[in-house]
Amino acid sequence: MQRLPLLILKVLLAFIAVLVLLVVALLAGFRQQFPGEAVANYIESQARRQAGLQLEIDPLQLEWTHLSTPSVTFPRPPQLWMLPLETLAQLDQVKLPFLPILQFQQFWVQAQLYQSDLKLAFDLPGMNTLNISLDELMLQQVPLANTLPFGFPAGVMSLDGEIKNLAQLQRRQQSLPIGTLQGSMTDFRFRLNQEHPLLNGLSITELNLPEVSYAISMQQQLIEISQLTLNGDLEGSVTGNIRLNERNLLESRIDLDLKVRLSQKLQDQLGPLTMMLQGFRCGDFFDVKIRGTFRQISPPFRNRCT
Repeated sequence: MQRLPLLILKVLLAFIAVLVLLVVALLAGFRQQFPGEAVANYIESQARRQAGLQLEIDPLQLEWTHLSTPSVTFPRPPQLWMLPLETLAQLDQVKLPFLPILQFQQFWVQAQLYQSDLKLAFDLPGMNTLNISLDELMLQQVPLANTLPFGFPAGVMSLDGEIKNLAQLQRRQQSLPIGTLQGSMTDFRFRLNQEHPLLNGLSITELNLPEVSYAISMQQQLIEISQLTLNGDLEGSVTGNIRLNERNLLESRIDLDLKVRLSQKLQDQLGPLTMMLQGFRCGDFFDVKIRGTFRQISPPFRNRCT
């Protein structure tokens, strides 16, 4: 009789061990038979139906701690027909870990964006808020950045952001995000496109800005630049807003205030043009108002000196 509790315990442990082995075997079998292509197709269809978002997802793979897929591609939407790219962006080595769902009540997506670390965190259960973290993106490796008309950027960019109306975007109750973005760029260089009509003949070939920081808020059509701080060939700040035209992005309205001081190297490169810029000077800085659209910028003028 004294051995009965010990015998029961051994039987119970043996039963648990067998149960665990069965669960592992079932999961292993399910991993092998996981319908990764069907799940990827379902996510693509839901993204199109709920958010109007075009995605191309490689078949998903079920691992012990996460779902994964080799790549997720974002084709160019019809609204951006003017861009000379078939693909806007591509995420590689995409992972969807299970633990954050239980530990933080968040749904995470971890991926590589042109060899930089990208993390997306969706709050549960409503998935109304999206937090974005991007670490050390090399701008020169981004195809979209090389389509700018005035030049070609290079440098390292990091950012953090929050989108607050994700649920409304999914239900198409709203078409543009509400949220914030902030971050920095280091060793930023902008090589000017000498073939552009507005830049033809300039002796400047490149702008160097070792440190750039920014803070931007988005209220659907209105993008507010509350902070854009420059250090280097241009030292100062840019503030203002851009009001997006959803039907034609080239007709989006620009209203920016540029207050900068030119480095001596940049003044030497500008040569006689520096004298022509004196009309925009307020003390040590050039204080300029820039208005117009992406299609046509109006002639700049000096802000009132204070």
